Amino acid sequence: MFFLKIAGTIPRNKQTEFEQTIRYVYSQIPATCENYTLSKDFDQQDAYQFISYWRIRHDMEDFSHSPAYLMIKGAFQTLGRIFEDKSGVIMDLTN
Repeated sequence: MFFLKIAGTIPRNKQTEFEQTIRYVYSQIPATCENYTLSKDFDQQDAYQFISYWRIRHDMEDFSHSPAYLMIKGAFQTLGRIFEDKSGVIMDLTN
């Protein structure tokens, strides 16, 4: 299982626009994605995290270059600031 994660801060006055953009992108996430979520930090009200989970690395890598993912990344960059952008392995399911 693999993950793709972007975390950043969005000022309060831009959060509605940011959340609307993410909701729009949700309709473009491929069915090969096992799960995805946008979460907001309870303690730091301007911090958000988008994370998606994938069974196949190639599917995750394809998504990371897709217009949908670039729109998510662009929303973070344009409306706020990214402080984490990474992908990795959660567990190896090949055994």
